[in-house]
Amino acid sequence: KKKIWDMKTFNCIKTISCNYGSIYSLAVATEYKKLLSGTYENRINVFDLETLKAEDALTGHIGAVYCITIAGNRFYSGSYDSTIK
Repeated sequence: KKKIWDMKTFNCIKTISCNYGSIYSLAVATEYKKLLSGTYENRINVFDLETLKAEDALTGHIGAVYCITIAGNRFYSGSYDSTIK
């Protein structure tokens, strides 16, 4: 489950229940209105930041995705498989 928290009150304002695996990393691309989550199941899930609906599941790593960072119009992911994509 993913939880969305209010930065002023620290209250949970939304929980996203999904069967996309254990979440190890998150990144928010505000300019593109996307939420990215890296999972134990070797993929990156892409969600619409406004609706919080799943849009895509990206594969390519053969190990858990432990980190995601955004730079400009690209994002990079690091995995247990010792690769950056």
